[in-house]
Amino acid sequence: MQTKATLNHIIPQLCPQGYNNIKDRLFIKFVHKGSDCLKNSHFTTLFDFAMTYHIYIADTDNTLLSCRVSDSMMNLFQIDSDRLHADALASMQKIFPEKICFMEEFIPYERIEKTPTVVLTTQKLLCGGPSILYPGALQKASEMLHGSLYLIPSSTEEFYAINDHNRDPERIQFCKNKLEGINEFNRNYDTDHYLTDTILHYDARKHVLTTAEEIMA
Repeated sequence: MQTKATLNHIIPQLCPQGYNNIKDRLFIKFVHKGSDCLKNSHFTTLFDFAMTYHIYIADTDNTLLSCRVSDSMMNLFQIDSDRLHADALASMQKIFPEKICFMEEFIPYERIEKTPTVVLTTQKLLCGGPSILYPGALQKASEMLHGSLYLIPSSTEEFYAINDHNRDPERIQFCKNKLEGINEFNRNYDTDHYLTDTILHYDARKHVLTTAEEIMA
């Protein structure tokens, strides 16, 4: 915590050229809406979870060193949330390129399920949740699965996508059961990676991302 606090204090002082000196090092994290980190961060919301913004410093061995963007930094750099989000989404695609693959490639020793599953994350397996916002990412997953998708937030680091089978009620129940099991583990043993109980839906024809509840209403 001391390191993070120090970084948040000195980063603005290390940027004599202001915002333009850091905008290509920005990235996004998905976090649970009740996360303590929101108290010291500038954040926006997406559905029922939050997005925080960070300045990339380094990463090694799945350890990430970064600085959260705070409201005071936003005031210092004189930018608004829309610009921050757009710049962060653009830059993080270079820092954390997408990884979109079938479950068998993501977890080679995982038991192969009858329901084909695609994983959306990043190649470094860091900050993988926002990969669903990368241009073309959901469409690529939908082409791999031949249709519109239900998206299961397995953690802050990745989403699982499965074909919605024309919104078959049995398919959404399958997703709910799977997410319930995943989040029971996250709440008990991996709370930092718990994101939400909400399943998302991607309409491959209309290119619309929404919640499963909205399309089932």
